[in-house]
Amino acid sequence: MTALSHWAQTGLRAQRNRAPVRFPRVKLRRVAPLLGLVVPLALLGAWYIATAAHWVPEQILPAPATVLEAFAALVRSGDLQNNLAVSLSRVAYGFGAGTIAGLLFGAGMGFSEPFARLVRPTFLIIAQIPILAWLPFFMLLLGIG
Repeated sequence: MTALSHWAQTGLRAQRNRAPVRFPRVKLRRVAPLLGLVVPLALLGAWYIATAAHWVPEQILPAPATVLEAFAALVRSGDLQNNLAVSLSRVAYGFGAGTIAGLLFGAGMGFSEPFARLVRPTFLIIAQIPILAWLPFFMLLLGIG
């Protein structure tokens, strides 16, 4: 037996007889929910530091306190609630119109083969265009305001 093989065998025997090393487990159950706050708090801190050090002009990136004051003023005046109600009603009307149109076209294509042959090519063309690509088109068509 060579010295190297003797050392390898005795080393392996010694490792087998040794008790396993146990590292203390950190209990993350209490800390895990708070880990999701690390990135938002870091971004908020970077925002505060960037505005306090005047790295970014106030017109481009206002301070967090200024934004919070403007938010509180909108809530107190009721403008935020009114604008939110108008926006949500527009979303609901659009969703309802899209749902009704989708159901009518889907039923028409499912029940009528001639209607399906007439409409399916247009649907296939529209389906190939990404949703975000439609935004500029609809902004020009419908306006922004």
